[in-house]
Amino acid sequence: LTYGSFLPVQDEKLLFSFLYQMVPNEAQQNIGVVQLFQHFRWSWIGLFAVDDDKGDRFLQTMVPILSQNSICYAFIVRIPKWNYVDELVDLLIQQWKNYEMVIQRKANVFFVYGEPPSFQMLRTLLFLAPFLSFPSLGKVWVITSHWDFASISFQKIWDIQTFHGSISLTVHSNQPLGFQRFIQMVRPAWAKGDGFIQDFWEQAFGCSLKENKTCTGEEKLDSISGVLFEMKMTGHSYNVYNAVYVVAHTLHAINKFRSKHRRLEGQKLTFQNVQPWQ
Repeated sequence: LTYGSFLPVQDEKLLFSFLYQMVPNEAQQNIGVVQLFQHFRWSWIGLFAVDDDKGDRFLQTMVPILSQNSICYAFIVRIPKWNYVDELVDLLIQQWKNYEMVIQRKANVFFVYGEPPSFQMLRTLLFLAPFLSFPSLGKVWVITSHWDFASISFQKIWDIQTFHGSISLTVHSNQPLGFQRFIQMVRPAWAKGDGFIQDFWEQAFGCSLKENKTCTGEEKLDSISGVLFEMKMTGHSYNVYNAVYVVAHTLHAINKFRSKHRRLEGQKLTFQNVQPWQ
């Protein structure tokens, strides 16, 4: 059971005989994007893809589909993912050549495939461009559902003007009963065994719970910009939510099945085998 995007492998059916994905089928998304391009007669576009195996697969799938529908690409830019701040400067230097190429190729529509780390990288590049005398792009961005407008701590004061007007495909979501009320009640003191909430709290509010205790612990999450934190459940979070419920219901069903079919053989209590498909 996967709650995020899953990269198929060779002999997938053999390795994952009973694989179930919570995310929508990418094939439907690709068809929808092509229809969008055709509707607006966008036949000259730029492609951005995260620089990993998922990006490779996206390009291998998407480029032939675009060609079959008389849509050409002006360029392909691979967006690196980064995990540490000390990697950022080197990666940015490598990307400035791509920025110059993007300006020269005169495509007005950019189709982007990536995940949060690659978005943060691209956003940093676009933010710094004016300070280095590069013109702003002013393009139409078409963004896949894997993309997430998530910010890291030093980006929280930046706006996302560059991406205003983007056409973003989103994963279906819903608002579980009581979810927003729960979010409003969250406090870092709850997380004695889990440091995640405390780390998030310090990053989000720019204060410390440990040194000098400049965080009161009573800050309000709904006061944070929506770019940094959304009070509503996102599509990706909804996938996780549903995945947890699927596992819980499955374990409950297995336990119920076993309790009904257990039998006593001699002095030993045994259970009938439950098959994976069950």
